[in-house]
Amino acid sequence: RVVSIGGEHTLSLGVAKAVRESLGSYGIYIHVDAHLDSREEWPVGQKLSHATFVKHIISEVKPQAMAFLGFRSYDREELNFVSNLENALLLPTRDVRLMGNYELRQAIRGLIDSYPGPIHLSIDLDVLDPSIMPGVGNPEGFGLSYGEVLRIIKAVLDYGGSRVRAIDIVEYSPPNDPSLMSLPTVIRLILDVLNYL
Repeated sequence: RVVSIGGEHTLSLGVAKAVRESLGSYGIYIHVDAHLDSREEWPVGQKLSHATFVKHIISEVKPQAMAFLGFRSYDREELNFVSNLENALLLPTRDVRLMGNYELRQAIRGLIDSYPGPIHLSIDLDVLDPSIMPGVGNPEGFGLSYGEVLRIIKAVLDYGGSRVRAIDIVEYSPPNDPSLMSLPTVIRLILDVLNYL
């Protein structure tokens, strides 16, 4: 297993390619993020960035299935794109919040049990509400609590088991966190993921 820490979210494309190359297959990409990161280009004229890399994972790595969990900020183009994907689970922030723990775990389990192959869990810290995680590049209000994100992580690790071969924890931005208010939460999440593994 590889746990990638830090950096801009585009690094997940490199991780996805490495998983496929080293294991010979690529099963499920699980995107826990306030954004869908599925634009055609961002900024205008730039094809590869933190806001477009998911399209590259789809076209270049070709996952068997995908999940988008905790998203709440997107444009129409992105939403149409991910809504038309086959074998995709979409749970925006509101749905994650309204679902009981059993219901959320069953939704994640249903996806994991339906497709074989390695699992890649990618966590953008901006999925958390800015009240506890302001130190990111693109904060979005009305985000998930720490406990809600942990519910997602535990479900993926419980049902994915040894198939979870890569985990990314990305997008902490110290320049956007001058008081280092976000840092204890970042460290806690890294430790919780490593301890749970």
